[in-house]
Amino acid sequence: MVGIFLATEKEKNIIGLIMFSFLFFSLGVVRFLLVAPLPILPNNFLDTKVEVKGRVVGEPVSETTYQKFIIKTDKISLGRSVVKEHLNILIKAERYPRIFFGDFIVVRGKINKIENFASDTGREFDYINYLGKEGVSYEMSFAVVSEATFSGFSFRRGLFSVKDFFVNKIYSILPDPHASFGAGILLGAKKGMPKDLQDIFMKAGIIHIVVLSGYNVAVVLGICMLVLSIFGLRIRLLFGALGIVVFAVLVGGGATVVRASVMAFLVIVAKATGRVYDVSRALFVAGFVMLLLNPKLLAFDPSFQLSFLAAFGIIHFYPAVSKYFVWLPEKYYIREFIGNTVAVQVFLLPLLLYMTSQLSIVSFPINILTLPVVPFAMGTVFVAGASAVVSVVLAMPSTWLSYSLLQYIILVARAGVSLPFSVVKIPPIPIWVMVIIYSFFGYLIYSHNKIN
Repeated sequence: MVGIFLATEKEKNIIGLIMFSFLFFSLGVVRFLLVAPLPILPNNFLDTKVEVKGRVVGEPVSETTYQKFIIKTDKISLGRSVVKEHLNILIKAERYPRIFFGDFIVVRGKINKIENFASDTGREFDYINYLGKEGVSYEMSFAVVSEATFSGFSFRRGLFSVKDFFVNKIYSILPDPHASFGAGILLGAKKGMPKDLQDIFMKAGIIHIVVLSGYNVAVVLGICMLVLSIFGLRIRLLFGALGIVVFAVLVGGGATVVRASVMAFLVIVAKATGRVYDVSRALFVAGFVMLLLNPKLLAFDPSFQLSFLAAFGIIHFYPAVSKYFVWLPEKYYIREFIGNTVAVQVFLLPLLLYMTSQLSIVSFPINILTLPVVPFAMGTVFVAGASAVVSVVLAMPSTWLSYSLLQYIILVARAGVSLPFSVVKIPPIPIWVMVIIYSFFGYLIYSHNKIN
C-alpha cells in the first residue's frame, strides 16, 4: 500500500485505470449472470408440425429464395395442447406473401432448436449463442404463412416502409448485383445479394462496407453536416442528431452502427455544450451503454467485437505505429488514410484469424483502393434512387455514375481474390496466442503513451 502513495502521478493513473477496469469487468460478469435464461419449449412441441401466432419484431430480410424474420410468439398450438409463452423464433418462409415489421402472423411448420455448424474453414460457428444474444433459441424452416395482419402504423414500420420503397427504386434502375450492393452500402439492405459476391467481399476483406460499419455512419454524418451547413450551429446539431437516430433505426441498429451512432451523437453533444470531445471516453460510454443493455454482445457478437477493436485501433494503435508511415506524403491526407487503414487491418488480424482461420493477403491493397470510392458510391446511389422517385430518365446520369463506381469496387475485389494465394487457410489458432499478440499490441500502445 505504501508503494501506491510513493508512485508518480502517471503510475497512479495507470494503477487507477487497472483498478477501474477490474471493477467494471467484475460488474460486467455480475450483469452477464443476471441475464434471464431463455424460455424452453416442451419436447413434444419440437420437430413436429405446430401452429404459431405472434408478432414480427425484427425487420424481415429477403434472400434469393426465401425471407426470414423473427417473431415474438403469443401462442403455440399442437392439437389441443397450447403454450402461451413469449419466445423469439427465427422464421424462414417463402418470399411471398411479403411480411413486414409489426405484422401479426400465423405460421405453420416444425420448430427446431438452434444448432451450431461448421464454417467453410472447418471451424465451428457458435450459432446458438449468436442468435441467443437476441433472445432467439428456436427456428422454423420451410414455414408456411397462413395469415398476416396489418398491426397499425408505428415509427419503425414507417421507416422500414420508406426504406423498402427506396430500395425498390434502386432495383428499378440498377442491375444486380450492383443494385443489392448499392442498397447494402447505403442502407444496409440485405436483399438477395448473390452469395458469390458476398464470398468475394469476405475474402477481399471489405465485407464491412456492405454490412454497414462506423465508416458508413461517419459518411452519413458528414453528408448531413454538409447539407445543413447553410444553417446555424444549433440547427445543424439538432438535425444532425436526429439524422443519426433515424439512420441507426433505418438500417436495423446492428452493433457496429449503434456504436458509431452513439459516438457520433456524443460529438454533437460536445459541440452543442462547448465541451471537449474525448474520443476514448466516447468509445467507453458507447460500449458501457450497449453492454449494460445486452451483456451478451461482448462474448457472442463478432460485429461488436470487430467494431470496437477497429475504433480502438484508430484511436490508440495507429498513433503508436504512425512512425512507420512517415515516408508517405501528407498531401490530401494520404499518410493518415493509408496509415489508419493498414493499422486497423493489422490490429484486427489476430481476432479475424481466430474467428475464420483465413489470412487475406490482398485485404490491405484492396481496402486502400476501394474505401476512398465508397462515400462517392453511397452519394451517387442515393441521388440515383431519389431521382428515380421522380423519373427514371432524370436518374440516368447518376445511375451511370453509381454503376461505374460500384463496378470499380467489384472489379478490384474480384481481381484481388483471383490472384494465386490471395487467401491462405491456416490452422485454427488457440485463444492464448491471440491474447499474447494483443498483449504485445497493448505494450506498444503503453510505450507510446509513456513517451508522449
